Amino acid sequence: YQTVLAGAKEIVLFNYFDFVHGHPGHHLLRMNFEKLADLAKAVAEHPVAGVAAYKPPNSDAGGDLYIMDFIGMLGVPLVPVSEYPANARVVFLPTQAAADSDIFAKVQNSLQQKATIIFTAGFLANAKDGKKLAEIAGLGWPIRISPMHTPLGLEAKLMNKDAKALLSAKVSSGKIPFLTEKGNVFVLNTHTFSQADFDAVGEVLLCPRRLALLEISRSWANTIREAFNTKLGLELDAPTRVTLQPLGQSGWFIQNYNQKETNITFSAANVGSFADGFTGEKIDSYGDQLHLTLPGRSRIWLKRK
Repeated sequence: YQTVLAGAKEIVLFNYFDFVHGHPGHHLLRMNFEKLADLAKAVAEHPVAGVAAYKPPNSDAGGDLYIMDFIGMLGVPLVPVSEYPANARVVFLPTQAAADSDIFAKVQNSLQQKATIIFTAGFLANAKDGKKLAEIAGLGWPIRISPMHTPLGLEAKLMNKDAKALLSAKVSSGKIPFLTEKGNVFVLNTHTFSQADFDAVGEVLLCPRRLALLEISRSWANTIREAFNTKLGLELDAPTRVTLQPLGQSGWFIQNYNQKETNITFSAANVGSFADGFTGEKIDSYGDQLHLTLPGRSRIWLKRK
Protein backbone atom coordinates (compact mmCIF):
# COMPACT_ATOMS: atom_id res chain seq x y z
CA TYR A 1 0.00 0.00 0.00
CA GLN A 2 2.78 2.46 0.80
CA THR A 3 4.42 1.69 -2.55
CA VAL A 4 1.19 2.54 -4.35
CA LEU A 5 0.64 5.66 -2.24
CA ALA A 6 4.14 6.81 -3.22
CA GLY A 7 2.97 6.84 -6.84
CA ALA A 8 4.98 3.88 -8.12
CA LYS A 9 3.76 2.58 -11.49
CA GLU A 10 5.17 -0.93 -11.02
CA ILE A 11 5.97 -3.26 -8.13
CA VAL A 12 8.73 -5.81 -8.78
CA LEU A 13 8.95 -9.02 -6.73
CA PHE A 14 12.64 -9.80 -7.11
CA ASN A 15 13.46 -12.66 -4.74
CA TYR A 16 13.99 -15.64 -7.07
CA PHE A 17 13.89 -18.18 -4.23
CA ASP A 18 10.41 -17.03 -3.26
CA PHE A 19 9.38 -16.98 -6.91
CA VAL A 20 10.36 -20.66 -7.28
CA HIS A 21 9.25 -21.96 -3.89
CA GLY A 22 6.37 -19.62 -3.17
CA HIS A 23 5.79 -17.16 -0.35
CA PRO A 24 2.62 -16.49 1.71
CA GLY A 25 2.89 -12.82 0.75
CA HIS A 26 2.13 -13.67 -2.87
CA HIS A 27 -1.38 -14.82 -1.97
CA LEU A 28 -1.99 -11.68 0.08
CA LEU A 29 -0.87 -9.55 -2.86
CA ARG A 30 -3.23 -11.39 -5.22
CA MET A 31 -6.12 -11.02 -2.78
CA ASN A 32 -5.50 -7.27 -2.48
CA PHE A 33 -4.71 -6.58 -6.12
CA GLU A 34 -8.05 -4.99 -7.04
CA LYS A 35 -7.86 -2.68 -4.00
CA LEU A 36 -4.32 -1.71 -4.89
CA ALA A 37 -5.34 -1.03 -8.50
CA ASP A 38 -8.26 1.17 -7.38
CA LEU A 39 -5.99 3.07 -5.01
CA ALA A 40 -3.31 3.48 -7.69
CA LYS A 41 -5.88 5.05 -10.02
CA ALA A 42 -6.92 7.50 -7.29
CA VAL A 43 -3.29 8.38 -6.46
CA ALA A 44 -2.57 9.05 -10.15
CA GLU A 45 -5.39 11.61 -10.15
CA HIS A 46 -4.80 12.96 -6.63
CA PRO A 47 -1.18 12.38 -5.48
CA VAL A 48 -0.46 12.30 -1.76
CA ALA A 49 -0.06 15.84 -0.39
CA GLY A 50 1.32 17.04 2.92
CA VAL A 51 4.52 18.29 4.54
CA ALA A 52 7.33 19.01 2.08
CA ALA A 53 10.45 17.19 3.39
CA TYR A 54 13.53 18.65 1.71
CA LYS A 55 16.43 16.36 0.77
CA PRO A 56 18.84 17.80 -1.82
CA PRO A 57 20.41 15.22 -4.16
CA ASN A 58 23.40 13.35 -2.69
CA SER A 59 23.00 15.09 0.68
CA ASP A 60 24.43 13.61 3.89
CA ALA A 61 21.88 12.56 6.53
CA GLY A 62 24.27 12.88 9.48
CA GLY A 63 22.35 11.67 12.53
CA ASP A 64 19.02 11.80 10.69
CA LEU A 65 19.24 8.56 8.74
CA TYR A 66 15.72 7.11 8.25
CA ILE A 67 14.24 10.22 9.90
CA MET A 68 11.44 10.45 7.33
CA ASP A 69 10.37 6.86 8.01
CA PHE A 70 10.03 7.55 11.72
CA ILE A 71 8.25 10.90 11.32
CA GLY A 72 5.82 9.25 8.90
CA MET A 73 5.05 6.62 11.52
CA LEU A 74 4.01 9.43 13.88
CA GLY A 75 1.09 10.29 11.59
CA VAL A 76 2.79 13.08 9.64
CA PRO A 77 2.18 12.99 5.86
CA LEU A 78 5.68 13.68 4.50
CA VAL A 79 6.26 14.26 0.79
CA PRO A 80 10.02 14.13 0.04
CA VAL A 81 11.26 16.73 -2.45
CA SER A 82 14.70 17.27 -3.99
CA GLU A 83 14.27 21.01 -4.64
CA TYR A 84 13.43 23.55 -1.97
CA PRO A 85 9.62 23.82 -1.72
CA ALA A 86 9.36 27.60 -1.93
CA ASN A 87 5.54 27.68 -1.91
CA ALA A 88 4.86 24.94 0.66
CA ARG A 89 2.76 25.73 3.72
CA VAL A 90 4.84 23.37 5.89
CA VAL A 91 8.52 22.57 5.33
CA PHE A 92 10.57 19.90 7.13
CA LEU A 93 14.34 20.47 7.12
CA PRO A 94 16.36 17.54 8.49
CA THR A 95 20.17 17.38 8.38
CA GLN A 96 20.08 16.54 4.67
CA ALA A 97 18.76 20.04 3.90
CA ALA A 98 21.95 21.59 5.31
CA ALA A 99 23.64 20.69 2.02
CA ASP A 100 21.84 23.66 0.44
CA SER A 101 24.23 26.61 0.77
CA ASP A 102 21.39 29.10 0.17
CA ILE A 103 19.11 27.63 2.78
CA PHE A 104 18.97 30.69 5.06
CA ALA A 105 17.51 32.97 2.39
CA LYS A 106 15.02 30.28 1.40
CA VAL A 107 13.88 29.82 4.99
CA GLN A 108 13.44 33.57 5.37
CA ASN A 109 11.29 33.66 2.24
CA SER A 110 9.11 30.80 3.51
CA LEU A 111 8.59 32.53 6.86
CA GLN A 112 7.61 35.74 5.10
CA GLN A 113 4.88 33.67 3.43
CA LYS A 114 3.70 32.52 6.91
CA ALA A 115 4.89 28.94 6.34
CA THR A 116 5.63 26.59 9.23
CA ILE A 117 9.23 25.36 9.33
CA ILE A 118 10.45 22.35 11.30
CA PHE A 119 14.22 22.01 11.75
CA THR A 120 16.08 19.12 13.29
CA ALA A 121 18.94 19.84 15.66
CA GLY A 122 21.28 18.17 13.19
CA PHE A 123 20.19 20.56 10.47
CA LEU A 124 20.95 23.62 12.61
CA ALA A 125 24.36 22.27 13.63
CA ASN A 126 25.38 21.60 10.02
CA ALA A 127 23.69 24.38 8.04
CA LYS A 128 25.50 27.37 6.64
CA ASP A 129 24.35 30.38 8.68
CA GLY A 130 23.39 27.94 11.42
CA LYS A 131 23.78 30.68 14.05
CA LYS A 132 21.23 32.90 12.27
CA LEU A 133 18.86 29.97 11.87
CA ALA A 134 19.22 29.10 15.57
CA GLU A 135 18.35 32.69 16.44
CA ILE A 136 15.20 32.44 14.34
CA ALA A 137 14.34 29.26 16.28
CA GLY A 138 15.00 30.93 19.64
CA LEU A 139 17.92 28.65 20.55
CA GLY A 140 21.39 29.40 21.87
CA TRP A 141 24.53 28.99 19.81
CA PRO A 142 26.70 27.03 19.23
CA ILE A 143 24.76 23.81 18.66
CA ARG A 144 27.19 20.92 18.73
CA ILE A 145 26.40 17.38 17.66
CA SER A 146 26.68 15.22 20.78
CA PRO A 147 24.38 12.21 20.34
CA MET A 148 22.88 10.88 23.54
CA HIS A 149 21.97 7.28 23.00
CA THR A 150 19.14 7.31 25.46
CA PRO A 151 16.22 5.13 24.37
CA LEU A 152 14.61 8.22 22.81
CA GLY A 153 17.74 9.39 21.01
CA LEU A 154 18.83 13.04 21.25
CA GLU A 155 21.15 14.85 18.86
CA ALA A 156 22.37 17.85 20.88
CA LYS A 157 22.18 19.66 24.21
CA LEU A 158 19.94 22.44 23.01
CA MET A 159 19.84 25.68 25.00
CA ASN A 160 16.65 27.73 25.05
CA LYS A 161 16.81 31.48 24.63
CA ASP A 162 13.27 32.56 23.86
CA ALA A 163 11.81 29.38 22.40
CA LYS A 164 9.11 27.41 24.19
CA ALA A 165 9.93 23.81 25.08
CA LEU A 166 6.85 21.81 24.13
CA LEU A 167 8.50 18.50 25.04
CA SER A 168 11.61 17.81 27.10
CA ALA A 169 13.59 14.65 27.77
CA LYS A 170 15.05 13.74 31.14
CA VAL A 171 18.76 12.93 31.20
CA SER A 172 21.25 12.55 34.03
CA SER A 173 22.16 16.24 33.85
CA GLY A 174 18.54 17.43 33.89
CA LYS A 175 16.11 18.19 31.09
CA ILE A 176 16.95 18.77 27.42
CA PRO A 177 14.44 20.24 24.96
CA PHE A 178 13.10 17.64 22.54
CA LEU A 179 10.59 19.82 20.66
CA THR A 180 10.71 23.62 20.76
CA GLU A 181 8.52 26.34 19.27
CA LYS A 182 9.02 29.98 18.43
CA GLY A 183 6.32 31.45 16.23
CA ASN A 184 6.12 29.31 13.09
CA VAL A 185 9.49 27.65 13.73
CA PHE A 186 9.86 24.29 15.49
CA VAL A 187 12.99 22.30 16.31
CA LEU A 188 12.98 18.53 16.78
CA ASN A 189 15.99 17.27 18.74
CA THR A 190 16.11 13.75 17.32
CA HIS A 191 18.97 11.38 16.64
CA THR A 192 17.78 8.39 14.69
CA PHE A 193 20.95 6.85 13.26
CA SER A 194 24.27 7.95 11.81
CA GLN A 195 26.70 5.95 9.72
CA ALA A 196 28.78 5.51 12.87
CA ASP A 197 25.82 3.74 14.50
CA PHE A 198 25.69 1.28 11.59
CA ASP A 199 29.46 0.74 11.61
CA ALA A 200 29.47 0.07 15.36
CA VAL A 201 27.33 -3.06 14.95
CA GLY A 202 28.43 -4.08 11.46
CA GLU A 203 25.02 -3.35 9.90
CA VAL A 204 24.55 -2.01 6.36
CA LEU A 205 20.79 -1.96 5.80
CA LEU A 206 18.56 -2.67 8.79
CA CYS A 207 18.20 -0.24 11.69
CA PRO A 208 21.12 -0.88 14.06
CA ARG A 209 18.96 -0.62 17.19
CA ARG A 210 15.42 -0.02 18.35
CA LEU A 211 14.31 3.56 18.97
CA ALA A 212 11.86 4.69 21.61
CA LEU A 213 10.58 7.34 19.19
CA LEU A 214 7.85 4.88 18.21
CA GLU A 215 7.14 4.08 21.88
CA ILE A 216 6.34 7.63 23.01
CA SER A 217 3.00 8.31 24.65
CA ARG A 218 -0.11 9.22 22.72
CA SER A 219 0.04 12.78 24.08
CA TRP A 220 3.66 13.19 22.90
CA ALA A 221 2.76 11.83 19.46
CA ASN A 222 -0.18 14.24 19.24
CA THR A 223 2.07 17.18 20.19
CA ILE A 224 4.67 16.33 17.54
CA ARG A 225 2.18 15.75 14.73
CA GLU A 226 0.32 18.95 15.69
CA ALA A 227 3.49 20.93 14.96
CA PHE A 228 3.58 19.44 11.46
CA ASN A 229 -0.11 19.11 10.61
CA THR A 230 -1.91 22.17 12.00
CA LYS A 231 -1.12 24.42 9.03
CA LEU A 232 -2.47 21.65 6.77
CA GLY A 233 -5.82 21.76 8.55
CA LEU A 234 -5.43 18.19 9.84
CA GLU A 235 -5.87 16.87 13.36
CA LEU A 236 -5.24 13.27 14.36
CA ASP A 237 -5.58 11.92 17.88
CA ALA A 238 -3.81 8.57 17.75
CA PRO A 239 -0.85 6.62 19.11
CA THR A 240 2.34 6.11 17.17
CA ARG A 241 2.41 3.70 14.20
CA VAL A 242 -0.73 5.23 12.72
CA THR A 243 -0.05 6.91 9.38
CA LEU A 244 -2.07 9.61 7.63
CA GLN A 245 -1.84 10.55 3.96
CA PRO A 246 -4.15 13.07 2.23
CA LEU A 247 -5.05 12.23 -1.37
CA GLY A 248 -5.26 15.83 -2.52
CA GLN A 249 -8.75 17.09 -1.69
CA SER A 250 -10.39 13.77 -2.52
CA GLY A 251 -9.90 12.08 0.85
CA TRP A 252 -7.40 10.51 3.21
CA PHE A 253 -5.70 7.17 3.72
CA ILE A 254 -5.09 6.01 7.31
CA GLN A 255 -3.20 2.86 8.29
CA ASN A 256 -2.77 1.20 11.67
CA TYR A 257 0.61 -0.52 11.85
CA ASN A 258 0.07 -1.56 15.46
CA GLN A 259 -0.60 -5.20 16.18
CA LYS A 260 -3.73 -4.39 18.19
CA GLU A 261 -7.00 -2.58 17.61
CA THR A 262 -6.64 1.19 17.86
CA ASN A 263 -9.19 3.96 18.42
CA ILE A 264 -8.45 7.25 16.66
CA THR A 265 -10.15 10.59 16.14
CA PHE A 266 -9.58 12.47 12.91
CA SER A 267 -10.73 15.90 11.84
CA ALA A 268 -9.97 18.18 8.92
CA ALA A 269 -11.32 21.33 7.33
CA ASN A 270 -14.61 20.67 5.53
CA VAL A 271 -14.87 17.05 6.64
CA GLY A 272 -18.22 16.61 4.92
CA SER A 273 -19.61 13.20 3.97
CA PHE A 274 -17.42 10.15 3.35
CA ALA A 275 -17.53 6.62 2.10
CA ASP A 276 -15.03 3.79 2.41
CA GLY A 277 -13.01 4.00 -0.82
CA PHE A 278 -12.79 0.20 -1.00
CA THR A 279 -16.35 -0.82 -0.13
CA GLY A 280 -18.42 2.29 -0.85
CA GLU A 281 -19.96 2.01 2.64
CA LYS A 282 -20.97 5.35 4.18
CA ILE A 283 -18.80 6.57 7.06
CA ASP A 284 -20.57 8.68 9.69
CA SER A 285 -18.95 11.83 11.02
CA TYR A 286 -19.80 13.71 14.20
CA GLY A 287 -19.66 17.40 13.46
CA ASP A 288 -16.20 17.91 12.02
CA GLN A 289 -14.79 14.69 13.50
CA LEU A 290 -14.53 11.05 12.54
CA HIS A 291 -14.19 8.45 15.31
CA LEU A 292 -12.63 5.31 13.91
CA THR A 293 -11.66 1.91 15.29
CA LEU A 294 -9.02 0.19 13.18
CA PRO A 295 -8.10 -3.46 13.77
CA GLY A 296 -4.43 -4.31 14.05
CA ARG A 297 -2.50 -4.09 10.77
CA SER A 298 -5.42 -2.58 8.90
CA ARG A 299 -6.26 0.49 6.85
CA ILE A 300 -9.14 2.71 5.78
CA TRP A 301 -9.59 4.90 2.71
CA LEU A 302 -11.74 7.92 3.55
CA LYS A 303 -13.14 9.06 0.22
CA ARG A 304 -15.23 12.19 -0.22
CA LYS A 305 -18.75 11.44 -1.46
